[in-house]
Amino acid sequence: MTFKTKSANYINYLLIGILVMALLAAGYLAKQRMTLEQANRHVEVSIESQEVERLARYSQYSERDVLRKFKQTGVSGILLKEQIISDLEPHKAWVMSGSQLLLDDRYRTEMGSNVENIKTGYNYIITNDEKVHEQIKKNLSLKVFGVHVPENTGSIQLVGVPITRSELSTIGLGFDQDFMELAVSEGYNILVQIRNWPQSSPEAIRGVFEYLVPFKDNITAVLFNDFLIPGFPHYLHIINEGIESLEANFAFIETFIFNQQGARQVGLDEPTNVVRFHAIGLNEMVNMTPQRAVDRFTLAITDRNVRVLLVRLFFPMDSSDWMETNVNYLGGGNGFTGLIPAIQREGFNIGEAQPFNMHVTSAEGNILLTFVSGLGVLAGGMLLLRRLDFSKLAYLLGGAGLIIWAGAFIIDPLLNIAIKAMALGSVIIFPSLALILVLNDKSSISPGRAIIKLIHASSISLIGALLMVGLFAHLNFMLKLDQFVGVKVAHLLPILILIFAFYFWRDRDKLPSRIKGLLDAVVTNRHLILVGFFLVAGLIYVTRTGNEAAVVSSLELKVRTLLDNLLIARPRTKEFLIGHPFMLLLFYLGYQHRYLPLLLLGAIGQISMVNTFAHIHTPLLVSMIRTVNGLWLGIAIGVMFILLWRLYKHLEGRLFNE
Repeated sequence: MTFKTKSANYINYLLIGILVMALLAAGYLAKQRMTLEQANRHVEVSIESQEVERLARYSQYSERDVLRKFKQTGVSGILLKEQIISDLEPHKAWVMSGSQLLLDDRYRTEMGSNVENIKTGYNYIITNDEKVHEQIKKNLSLKVFGVHVPENTGSIQLVGVPITRSELSTIGLGFDQDFMELAVSEGYNILVQIRNWPQSSPEAIRGVFEYLVPFKDNITAVLFNDFLIPGFPHYLHIINEGIESLEANFAFIETFIFNQQGARQVGLDEPTNVVRFHAIGLNEMVNMTPQRAVDRFTLAITDRNVRVLLVRLFFPMDSSDWMETNVNYLGGGNGFTGLIPAIQREGFNIGEAQPFNMHVTSAEGNILLTFVSGLGVLAGGMLLLRRLDFSKLAYLLGGAGLIIWAGAFIIDPLLNIAIKAMALGSVIIFPSLALILVLNDKSSISPGRAIIKLIHASSISLIGALLMVGLFAHLNFMLKLDQFVGVKVAHLLPILILIFAFYFWRDRDKLPSRIKGLLDAVVTNRHLILVGFFLVAGLIYVTRTGNEAAVVSSLELKVRTLLDNLLIARPRTKEFLIGHPFMLLLFYLGYQHRYLPLLLLGAIGQISMVNTFAHIHTPLLVSMIRTVNGLWLGIAIGVMFILLWRLYKHLEGRLFNE
């Protein structure tokens, strides 16, 4: 697999030159992204209004007292969910059917002759509070057809709807304006969470936002409560108009927690208006501890660009003072660091979350740099094919790739698909190219040279990572409104390429006899056990890859937390514990076909290292630190592997000689 002619060398130099230009373009885009990430340091720490009310009910404190206590810890925001009837019952409002009203002497007396206006097929929300009545009437009039509001009903006020009690129980009835005014008076930012309702129309969506306009100076973020955002799929642009009318941000809930239909479209329409949101689910709070919650929130901020937190309070049954428990949890005390001090220790400020307010984008001034970054992937692919002596195929695929890549910049709808395809190519090509270029010794070398070779191979692999960073230098990917696709393909295809290149193609003159030998080989139980082992290992390898969070054990969570605390950014297990050590051992031993399993295990480190940078919502600096930590730890463990191997060979030699 060598290039024999001068013209071939000139072509290589040309491809390398293109690759260098692509790296410069991608590096510039990466620097822009890092600058943007480093400038965004504000985190909104919010608590839920319903939990404030609960804490007040079970203590000697008023709601104002509770708000003041939490304000002192540093909490900056209050999240209010749109109220439903169960939030108002039984003190502020209650529900009775029309038939029940007609049979109840108290209400018949109160309404007098107007009782005849009651409709028996309706359910009525009843209240004595004029403000609550107005809130219910306005919201139901927007969301339900055929609302009936009887007049002159004495001291009680009614709003009737022709739907069942269970249907009514899910309809949003607006926001608690008294609590909003209280929170604003205590210096809190307001986050509002809007509920969905059947057959949401543009007029109704606009009406919901219009009722919030009086609080626009204090509302910092809007989010949604249900699996479908109101107006999905046809009226999502009205949602963005409403958010814009409040001059607020759209809080995009992390999808592995709550995958809302329509949320991505809302965010993609106005990515400069988006902040990432994280909360611990109510079902998770049952087994949650304050320390685990602090670790989870700080990781969300430092590793995933989350800038809005909803912090649910702890209400342990074995505690005699819920207020003290939560003040310590949020602000620290009694030997506990506290969430807010932990966030500040990471270099963040508490306050209104700021979106990434400018594009680092291929569509806004950097289109040429993105195009050049993609050329680097094409050049790398051609170098790989030429290294395998597929020069004609390299010219054919390179030319076709160039035409398609250039055409995507003309046909705008294809551009996003082309960028993702090119990024996928980068994470497949460069780990494969790195090992094919560097793993060229067939006999043992010194441990020092093996380390140099591992660093050399890693440097080539990381070319693919940098090109991918350049291709994905866009807010859509930084906010995970859009994401890298083909993760499992990116982990499997390089393995297959390396098996082909080293086991079959490197000594291709012996290929027929090797294939015949494989077909004629006697299969023993040992072979079946080995095949089973690799199948299970491969299954684990594939299932543990992906864009969403994998289910992990409590022990693994503790180990991850420990590594995060010790190393700033936790290296990936399959890099420092598997991939890099086995690859270092293979470089030391030199490649022989019997060491193919070592090659496959070692390749995992190179592949994982590049795929680390596919998590574009992770700050670039964190990914870089994680990669460096994985490499030096992997080298240290790999040196131990080499020492163990030498010890084994020494003992084997002595036993054999004796």
